[in-house]
Formats: sequence, structure tokens, C-alpha cells
Amino acid sequence: MMNDLLTVVIVGYDLDSDVWPLTNTMFEKNWGDCPFKTVFVSVEKLNKNSPYASVITTNGANEYSERLLEAVKHVTTPYVLLLLHDYGLNNNPDSEKLLSFCEFMKEGNYKYCQLGNQYGLSISGGTKIKGTCFSSIKKKKTYRISLQPAIWEKDYLIEIASSIAMESAFDFEIFLNKKDNYYLSYAKACFPNDYSFPYIDILEKGKLSYQLIDYIKENNIVFDTTRQIQTKDDFSKAVKRMSFYVKTPQFIVRIISRLRGRKSFINRKIIRNDRSVVISGANGFLGLLLLKKYHDNGYNVVALLQHGNDNNIDEVKKYSKRIIRTNFEDDSFKIYLYKESEAFIHLAWAGVNGPNKGDEKIQQNNIKMALNAASASSYAKIKRFVGIGTVTELSYLNRRSDVLSPSLIYGKYKELCYQSLRGFFGDKEQIFTWLRLSNLYGLSNKTGNILNYEITTILKKEIPCFGPCNQYYDFLLADDAIEAIFRFSLKDHVKEKDLYFIGSGCPKILSNYLLFVAKALDNATINIGARPDDGMYFSKEFFDNKGSVETIGNYVSDSFENNMLKLIEIIKKGE
Repeated sequence: MMNDLLTVVIVGYDLDSDVWPLTNTMFEKNWGDCPFKTVFVSVEKLNKNSPYASVITTNGANEYSERLLEAVKHVTTPYVLLLLHDYGLNNNPDSEKLLSFCEFMKEGNYKYCQLGNQYGLSISGGTKIKGTCFSSIKKKKTYRISLQPAIWEKDYLIEIASSIAMESAFDFEIFLNKKDNYYLSYAKACFPNDYSFPYIDILEKGKLSYQLIDYIKENNIVFDTTRQIQTKDDFSKAVKRMSFYVKTPQFIVRIISRLRGRKSFINRKIIRNDRSVVISGANGFLGLLLLKKYHDNGYNVVALLQHGNDNNIDEVKKYSKRIIRTNFEDDSFKIYLYKESEAFIHLAWAGVNGPNKGDEKIQQNNIKMALNAASASSYAKIKRFVGIGTVTELSYLNRRSDVLSPSLIYGKYKELCYQSLRGFFGDKEQIFTWLRLSNLYGLSNKTGNILNYEITTILKKEIPCFGPCNQYYDFLLADDAIEAIFRFSLKDHVKEKDLYFIGSGCPKILSNYLLFVAKALDNATINIGARPDDGMYFSKEFFDNKGSVETIGNYVSDSFENNMLKLIEIIKKGE
């Protein structure tokens, strides 16, 4: 078998399972000698009596991207011939040619080879190989990459499918062909000039054509499905017209086939989900805790992750069914958000710790990211936007020197971000809230704050060294901070009041906290005063949380001392 280069993957959809017997028969009749491994994936319904080598389900995972990723787990070859379940073979596909296409892609580093050739791709600049003339597909070509039959480089396919949870094949195509799409911009794509994959679209030819007509008539919907429609915005404009016009039903039939048994998702961005929230930076320390909090309270969470950042991705997938990857350079991810969600919680921030904390260029870009997030939330008419700040903002505002430490630079740009967002939401109906968090502690906090430094240093049998530690300070359990954020994100408070401090309400001189921790760790030795003052200024008034408590009620579960004793006991047990 020629299975060292190519695997055939067919992505099925359970609601259209009535077409499977026909596509199975056509596959067996016209490609019964297929030399490549074939994988068929569906949601829960098994494609029985099929001619495919592997027939699998996702056990309920309904997103198109999830089905695709599940199928690719069974692929060991570098290339994938990707088909939809309603593509019926009406002739032999010529396995030798398909194999030669893989060789061509390998030699030329092509990520995608279009075989359907149904969108009028122009022939230009063909490169001969083994008797076949290929053409490169121009980057600006309409539907340059689509779900017509095509050969994909497996790693490229995985990268795209992992980048965002895409509900349908339609979403997949729209995502790929969106202007300035990262995955579209760098991929080399081609097609053979003298070959077209032998198939027909069963749903287009069958009974769903009639269901399409009935659906449109019943709902007074208009579809202008010309090739100029490239985005959901364009599609929405076409849908809004009230006369009945179908120019080319092929594009629409595939959409209507997904409508059976549920409401229309003709433009998914306008679907409402009253029990949904959006979290940016959902795979970070706070993001994961917040993600779990909403999930456990019955909310659908849209998780926004930075491109290339797969930290804690398995945990994110446990609690979110819609994962969107973005670089936040613009608000283009807005079309994947549920309309009128309860809240958008913006946690994404580069340079919270480490050397980037003092990098003004990186910190300034965080404001741009936040404004793009705000723009996306406004577009989707999300009810509330919650930005996360820090008590260090107050230290910056009350600084005693013009020389800024990395921490003060961080505080400076958090404060500027608050002012920028406040200006953005000033004339909006959305409720904007900025929460200045106290210093957090907890088992899942792996950041290098002062308590973590003290505990880890003592556990290494070393002596931690500190500055004077003679100013007021405050620490808050991370779980308590999550509770406060959760309540604020669902609270319709007075719009004019948008700034709150989230702390314990019991600030102490910093040395008192450090000495208590040292005592709890078997009377460990610490060295207070061994380092110079870091220039940070804190006042007891900074840590006043009365406004927060009056708005959302008490959110502090226990005292610092009791919480820390519990944490240290767990740490000592190695849990």
C-alpha cells in the first residue's frame, strides 16, 4: 500500500448521516482499490458498513475543528486528502497522480494543493513535474484555500484546526479566507492544471435542494451567493434583503444542511448565548481559575489565546468548547464571539513578570491589545467589559522619583490602559469596570512575587533577602480574587463608577506577612533589610476595598494567616 505519503480523511456530520450509505457505495464502487489509509470521523453516530479502514467518533465533540483534529490523530503520513462526507466519487481518482501531487508538494514546500478546481482558479506559471503542469494560486485569489477536495500538509492542517474552535465547515472556510489571515498569508498553495478530482456534491444534487427552497420561502430570506461574498459581514448583508433570490445554490445547500434540527447559524456572530462569557489570556494563572469558575457555574466560555502560546492548553480544552487564537493586533476575532454575552474579561497582558516588565514598547502594545479587545466586545454587543489592573498603578501615581523601576513601568501602563479603556467606553452602553487587584497568592500562582520567592527560597534551604519591608502591603487569596471578578462581571452597577480595588481589606506592614510565613515554615531565617528600597511607595489607603464590598458583597473567604497555614501544610505534604 502507498501509505507512506498520503491518508484520506473524511469528516462526517451526524445530521446528514442519511447520505452516508450513498457516498460509501460510490467510494467502494469507484475507489475500492484505494491504496491509501482512509479515516472517517463523525460526532456520535457510527458510519456502519463503510469501506473505510478507520471509522471513529468524537464522542459528542460537535465542532468541525474537533472532528478534524480527532481524525488527524490517526494519520501517520505527512499529507492528507481531506474530503467532506457528502462528496460522492463518480470516477476513479487516479491514485498514482495523487501520489505524484504529494511528491510535488514536498519538493516545492507547498502546504495545500486544490483538486476541486470549482472556483475558477486561473492557470498561470505552471511548473511541470512527472507529466503534470501545476499552477500557484495567487494569495489574493477568491477562496484560495477551501474545503473542496484538496491535499493538505498534515502539520499545516493541524495548525489551522488547533487555532480556533470552528463549529462548521462553513466557519472553517470563512476563517481561512478572511483578509490578512495569518495562515493564508504564509502558505504556498497550488493546483494541477490537467486534473480535477472526480466527485459530485450529494447534498447539492439531492433532497436538501428542495429543503433549501422551502426554508427560504418560509423565512423570506434572500441569498446572493456570488463569489464576491467572502466574509460573514457580506453574507449578513445579503441575508437582510427581503425578496427571494438564489443565484447559485451550491454554496447555500451546504449551509442549509446544518440547519436541520436547530436555529439558523447563517451568520454565527449574531447567535445569542445568554450564558456565555469571553476570557482573554484564558491559559494564564488567573485565566485558568476564572475559566473553571464560569464553567462550573454553567457558562459557555470563549477562550482567547495568544498565537503560539499553548501553555495549559489541555486544561483550557476541559472548560472551553470555543478556543480562539489571536495576536490581538486587530479585532478580527470579533466574528467568533457570541452576541450579547454576559461579559468580556480581559486578562491578556504581556510582560507581567520577567525582563519584559520594564520594556515600555511591550507594555505600550498591551494597551493596543486591550483596545482591540474592547472593540471586539462592542461589536458583539457584550454587556460588560472587565479590565484587570494592579495596585501598582497607585504606586506609580504616587511615585517619589522620575526614575521608574520595571514594576513602576508596569504600573504606569496599567494606569494608561485604564484611562484609554475609560475613554473608549465613555459613550458606549456597555458597562466598563476596571479592577485593581492586590498582590495574589495561592498554589497555582507560579509568578515570582515576594511570597513565592520567600517560600521557594526557604524550601531550598536558603535564606531569602528583602528590602526594608516597612510599608503597608496587602495579600489576597487568588480564589477570592476570582470570586470578586466573577461577581463584578455579572453585576449591573452604576456606570459612572468604574474603578474598584480588590483586596483583603486587612493590610499590614509587609515585614509582618514575611515573618509569619517564615515562622510557619519551621521558624525559618529570613533577612529583612539586606537589600535597598526598591522605590515603590504604598500607603494603607491604597488597599481600601470598601467600595468593592459595598457593590458585590464580601468575597474574602478567610484571613491571610489561616489561608497560608493551609497552603503551607499542603506544600509540606507535596500535594
